[in-house]
Amino acid sequence: MRLVRAARSQYAASGYTRIFADLPGERPPRSLHLPGFSPSRPDLTGRDPANRLLVVEVETCDTLDLEETARQWQLFRAYADNCGGEFHLVVPEECRDRATEILDRLSLRVDRLLSFPLAEA
Repeated sequence: MRLVRAARSQYAASGYTRIFADLPGERPPRSLHLPGFSPSRPDLTGRDPANRLLVVEVETCDTLDLEETARQWQLFRAYADNCGGEFHLVVPEECRDRATEILDRLSLRVDRLLSFPLAEA
């Protein structure tokens, strides 16, 4: 939850609008649906200053290697591409290299890989 909160703050400070975040007291993002994928809800969505869709998924070091994580990333990448938007991934700084390795292994592109030290998130 700290990583979602940190990401939300950074996107808001960078001029993103219509931010929906999976945080207590906030309106959560809606589930995303595409043919061939199981529906899934990202941790954060918003719009950049040019009004392009932003889909953000936040992972912990413990969730990086899960099969469900890979399926979500594939859906979020495809959905962002389908809408002319971007897919960003947020991870703890401590496992950024592992996240990069997994993305490479999956041949999956993120438009931005954002990381925060756990102590600051």
